[in-house]
Amino acid sequence: MAMKAESPKRLPAELNISCYACEVQKAVYLCRYAVGELAVQVCLCRDCMKLDTNHLLKNTIGIQEHASQLASDYLSE
Repeated sequence: MAMKAESPKRLPAELNISCYACEVQKAVYLCRYAVGELAVQVCLCRDCMKLDTNHLLKNTIGIQEHASQLASDYLSE
């Protein structure tokens, strides 16, 4: 199961990059998630910060299959 690895950090105002999820708005937060041993870091806008973590990982970052495999491997050990 995916979880936030740490609290989101505010990006500097002068950093002008697009949100990783929607690619429309300006990213204002750096978010780090842990999926098993995998660390995922993305920059998100205010709206995309409100997305459910599993929805974000599956539909935006595209690592649902990897997350499911990690869970399956862990349970079979």
